[in-house]
Amino acid sequence: MSRMRLSKGLVIFLLSFMALTLHLTGYIAAAQSPEEYVYYGYVPSRIYRLVKRIAIWGAELPEWTLDNETETLATEALLVFIGNHENTAVKVESIPGKNLLAEFEFDKLEMKTVSLPNSTFFRTTSDKPITLMLVGSYGLVGTNASTFKTNSTMLQYTINTFFTSVEGGYVGKEFIFLAVQPMVGIPYSVFALEDSDIEVYSEDGSKVSSLTLSANDVKALTLKAGRVYRLTSTGYVMVQSFGNDMTGFCAYPSAEGGFSGKVFYGSGFTPANWHGEIVETEMAVTGEKGAGITIFDLENRKLSGQAEIGSDFSSSLSKTVQPYVRIDSEERMMLTYVIHGIGGGHIDSSTPGGGLTCTGVRAGERAHIPVPWEMGFVFAYQDTDMELDGTTFTLAADYYYQLTPGLHEIHPSKDVIVLLAGYPFEPINQGLASFGICIPSIQVVSLTYEDLELTPLSEEEGLSTTTYIAAAAVAVVVIALLAIWKIRK
Repeated sequence: MSRMRLSKGLVIFLLSFMALTLHLTGYIAAAQSPEEYVYYGYVPSRIYRLVKRIAIWGAELPEWTLDNETETLATEALLVFIGNHENTAVKVESIPGKNLLAEFEFDKLEMKTVSLPNSTFFRTTSDKPITLMLVGSYGLVGTNASTFKTNSTMLQYTINTFFTSVEGGYVGKEFIFLAVQPMVGIPYSVFALEDSDIEVYSEDGSKVSSLTLSANDVKALTLKAGRVYRLTSTGYVMVQSFGNDMTGFCAYPSAEGGFSGKVFYGSGFTPANWHGEIVETEMAVTGEKGAGITIFDLENRKLSGQAEIGSDFSSSLSKTVQPYVRIDSEERMMLTYVIHGIGGGHIDSSTPGGGLTCTGVRAGERAHIPVPWEMGFVFAYQDTDMELDGTTFTLAADYYYQLTPGLHEIHPSKDVIVLLAGYPFEPINQGLASFGICIPSIQVVSLTYEDLELTPLSEEEGLSTTTYIAAAAVAVVVIALLAIWKIRK
């Protein structure tokens, strides 16, 4: 009898142990990193700047031409690789066809570059997350990793992009990235999603900045172009480069992971004036029709405005003029900063607009992607059944589908990356004088942050200073009246 009890007890123990082992094995397998991180991109075909010809008497002529062909025409762009981990293996291939273009290994904080000809579609794979940037300018032709550090100020404009963390997502506690900017400006900002103690180090290990931010705080960073920086934080943060210099798309990733969500942080914009003309800019929102949107001004800690997604699944936040914003939505949405050009039609040698940005759509998600002008490209990592604007087809792995301008409804069976590319409006064959973007891996699309605790902002918290002063004045009057009433009583 005792042996039978012992046998039963042993069986129960073994079964429980096996179940626990299987559960833990499943947990570990779910938590494992993917075997490879895959990045897709496209090098614009037109990397140059056209200017108006000037007559000898000083008047503008109707023709547009290269200012100086040897200085303004670029035939290649630069892929910049920053190591986030030691012993990282990287491969670069052209697609379709997967022809090998480069292959190497590098370490944490190390930088490598690969030059790619104009019009190249490419696929980069790595066995660990990397920081991958694509930059282009006529001043960067023939540049390598060493000379790029001295030529990184050759970009004509600030790049508008969010940087990925060492774990691959846009939300993290450690970021390693390259500072790329013109000679002037402070385009870098760190957004605290949680209470955070933050330190910033240069590539030589020296500390360049320390700051403490509460949740929903934001701080601008002063960095030197051409240097690799490492930012560490005790809480979750996001890092963005943004300049209101009238160029560059910028798709905003969700603070909850991926590109669709209910909470977004980032730079707003101020009305841009270009020789007396107003540059048309907006935050393009897409999502469930009728969903309410709330915009908070993070700098002044106040409510900025409210909106609603229209019947066409989109809305324009063209009056979002605060330097830093948090945007909340009742339903999942997507957010993209867009520069349309000049409404008044003024033509100049440096007409605004154009750039590159990346967004993405999760497997099974139905999303609306605005392609403002020129083109967009959908990239698939696996064979993907695509429903696009009511038409269904299969997009092969490591291939792309070109989108035309307009608002597109996309419903993929697997995660996809969408690259938006555009050139300035005028003239019709204008190119990009310079551009830059931090490219996410396709694995970023479905990332989530289960341990992230976002602190909500309320409309009451956003009362303006004037409101607080008025409320205080009313309180003083009430107290005085009560005192008078008591004395008389």
